[in-house]
Amino acid sequence: MIKYLLPLALLSSLASNAADMRYQSNPKIVTLAADGTVHVKVKVAENLDPIICGQSDYDFEFYLESITSQKWYDALVVANNANGIIDFHYDDASCMLSALSLTRASSTDGSGETPEGELQETGNYGNVALVGTNGLTQSSYSASAIYGQDSPAAAFDGYVYTDKINADADYKISRGIWMAKMKDSAGASAEPWIQVDFGKKVTMAGIRLHINAKSLTLGRSPKSIILMTSDDGNEFVQYDTYTLPYQALVDGKFTTTLKTRFLRLKVQSNYGDANFVEIDEWEIYQK
Repeated sequence: MIKYLLPLALLSSLASNAADMRYQSNPKIVTLAADGTVHVKVKVAENLDPIICGQSDYDFEFYLESITSQKWYDALVVANNANGIIDFHYDDASCMLSALSLTRASSTDGSGETPEGELQETGNYGNVALVGTNGLTQSSYSASAIYGQDSPAAAFDGYVYTDKINADADYKISRGIWMAKMKDSAGASAEPWIQVDFGKKVTMAGIRLHINAKSLTLGRSPKSIILMTSDDGNEFVQYDTYTLPYQALVDGKFTTTLKTRFLRLKVQSNYGDANFVEIDEWEIYQK
């Protein structure tokens, strides 16, 4: 059992009349905000009173400001990835965590560890790249550039702009899209890219790309792309190039199954918009 307790000074700041509650479940969504606040959404547990102090988007929160809180965050990611069970000790007035214990990690082979490449599938087609699953948080996604608040994680939130397309998705991130400029400040081609880091080598067999109808008409969908792989996030190897059809949903299987930690999609051209390329949702499949 792994147990991390808050420092005494922080414990003393809790309201004296608040009750210390315990909720045993596994984390469903773990998000890290820009100000260092970690929000945790858990699966509803049977035979336990509901968590009434939480917010609609999350149940518990704490601040990533110490070694202890960093260990908490790491334990939550491990539990999310391995479908592990956490004992959440929290203040029933504020839902601030006071302690947590990683009590059990499960797997499909009974070894206590998730087999390499074994991923939880979501939605109707088995997407393994949805934010909040398989240990993926918003920090698991990155891009060479973004436009405004259209972060790379928004392309993995289960939404195509305003429409929810993945029944297992939680909340929409920003506008639910990733968008970047096709040219740099000097007017040269920028070839923007977006990527996902699974934290370990996993098996990938195909992808699906979505864009909303209005943006498709504007010519913002990717046309020529390069898929690249990496095991360390520093050195990337080109896997293949593709010319995508002009349609709102593009999907296809790879010619060979990939086994990689990072998968990057680089856009060389779009379907006519002089300024932007857009991906509303990028789904990845392991079979």
